[in-house]
Amino acid sequence: MAVSRKDSRGYALYKNEFERKNKKGYEYRWWDPYTGKHRSISAPTLKELRKREQEVLRDRIDGIKSDSDITLNDYYRIWKNLKTGLKDDTRENYMYMYERFVKDSLGKKPLCKLKYSDVVSFYTQLVQKRQLSVSTLDTLHTVIHPVLDMAVNDDVIRRNVSDGALKDLKAEDKKKAREEEANGLKPKSYTLDEQARILSVISGTRWEPVFKFLLYTGVRIGELGGLSWADIDYANSCIHIRKTLVYYDHRSKKQGCRYNINTTKTATSFRDLPLNDELREILRLQKEVGLPCEMTVDGFSHFIFGNKEGRCVNQSNINSALRRITKEANADPKAPLLLSSGTCHKFRKTYATNMVRAGVDMPSLMALLGHTDSSITMKYYTEAQLDMKLEADRKMHEKLAAERADGADRNADGTHAAP
Repeated sequence: MAVSRKDSRGYALYKNEFERKNKKGYEYRWWDPYTGKHRSISAPTLKELRKREQEVLRDRIDGIKSDSDITLNDYYRIWKNLKTGLKDDTRENYMYMYERFVKDSLGKKPLCKLKYSDVVSFYTQLVQKRQLSVSTLDTLHTVIHPVLDMAVNDDVIRRNVSDGALKDLKAEDKKKAREEEANGLKPKSYTLDEQARILSVISGTRWEPVFKFLLYTGVRIGELGGLSWADIDYANSCIHIRKTLVYYDHRSKKQGCRYNINTTKTATSFRDLPLNDELREILRLQKEVGLPCEMTVDGFSHFIFGNKEGRCVNQSNINSALRRITKEANADPKAPLLLSSGTCHKFRKTYATNMVRAGVDMPSLMALLGHTDSSITMKYYTEAQLDMKLEADRKMHEKLAAERADGADRNADGTHAAP
């Protein structure tokens, strides 16, 4: 590159390089044929400026439109319109997540100025200031990452700056979860004692058949809501899992929250479960004390489980009922133990733990849970084994503590001390 002149310090300046008028930095100016405009970059030193010049030159040679004012929001709209293969409720959830958390912040940033540190900082603030869980962030990342992938493929940006942006937060979250599990603060499933306590508390209530069915089948909440009496095959002693009920806000159609019937979550979720004597009794009980459902959804009717309004049960109904049951059970001063908090999904994990405890092998558990990915089943399997170890360890310490207390109450001759 030919030297065209020198700056105030005597340093050589190449073509299109200029010293700022205030002598506090340098600029590189060029004509951009993509936009038909003059553009410039600046830096405090010539060394930094020339490093940036090389990046500009590389982008121009590779056809990267680094000058573009296209924002993350702009490309989100393109991705949203082109993305296919999503179920309606999944698409609506993605839209809700993006528009609530990204649109008015990170979404306004031009893609050419978006950095890895921007994405990491954005995710960290959502956890620290808005109290989002890492699993919720993962859903958000499921939108942001492919949007940026599309921008890379369109040569708007050179690389996807969201690659690995969740790595540290996920690692920290896993570490925290392991510590909570080790301290017994966050059990993945209900212990055997808790299961007995739950069954005792719900006995005779309208929620008894619902929670028993969840505990003895491990079905997803949408699969439970979508079950019709026609899915119960008494002749062949099996329960057909063929559909799932979803309840979500149809924001794009401005129709509010509505029920819909979808296919099962995955192909392997389309399965048959054994209809044993316990489940037959639960279904008989539902006919006697359970709430009927009077709705018709997408042509389907005669759903097994309903709520007090005669509508289909959904996750919100069941989680609210579980919170009430837990609160009432723990308020009893004579309660033999306190129930740990949880959502309806905890029953699915408890079912998996019970299956592992019963010696069910991995392939069979995978089929019963309706998993496509064996690594997910293995995670359940590992968590179940950990829960069993923690439970065994807790009982051992309780036994030792009781023995020590009993020993302290004895006299030297072995007789019990007077109270």
